Amino acid sequence: EEVRKVFVEFIQTLIDEMAKSDKTLIGQQAKNAVFRINRDVRFSKDKTPYKTNFSAVISSGGKKFDGAGFYLSVEPGNKNYLGGGIWLPEAKPLAAIRQEIDYNFKEFQKIVESKNFKNTLPQFYQDSLKTMPKGYEASNPAAEYLRCKSFVFGTNLNDAEANDKSYFKSVIQLHKTILPFFNFLNRAVS
Repeated sequence: EEVRKVFVEFIQTLIDEMAKSDKTLIGQQAKNAVFRINRDVRFSKDKTPYKTNFSAVISSGGKKFDGAGFYLSVEPGNKNYLGGGIWLPEAKPLAAIRQEIDYNFKEFQKIVESKNFKNTLPQFYQDSLKTMPKGYEASNPAAEYLRCKSFVFGTNLNDAEANDKSYFKSVIQLHKTILPFFNFLNRAVS
């Protein structure tokens, strides 16, 4: 509980700083962003938490927002993660994102394939369809992205990087890098 309190305070500080470049975060509260680690253990013999990490989604609607969000996870053992996007959207927003990518592929490509974006967020979670979604040709230049079921980019950090005093600045810089990607996705689903 003591560590959770520190984590919530850290997330609030991040939200306040991120809101300087992302006005949609103004007024957001850490309590709406941080995930719980425990299940109801009142009647259980096993009292261990079901999660061994602290995590949060920072977005304009907190962790229950259907649009793009910034995800942060902290866990000992070099299992720290920073990144974000939209994880497994429902059919309607997924179709809207695919359409936006198809119509504005050069803009999308400029965002996600820029050198800075790729260096900062090298991992692209590719949970993709084996075939093209209905209405799109296999020859479409955006085919790789149109087959995606999630739109998430990120990076792993080791414990030394997550404990470094420059971690806060790194998180803020990463958020600034990924923000155009969030804006693109949120424009599609709004």
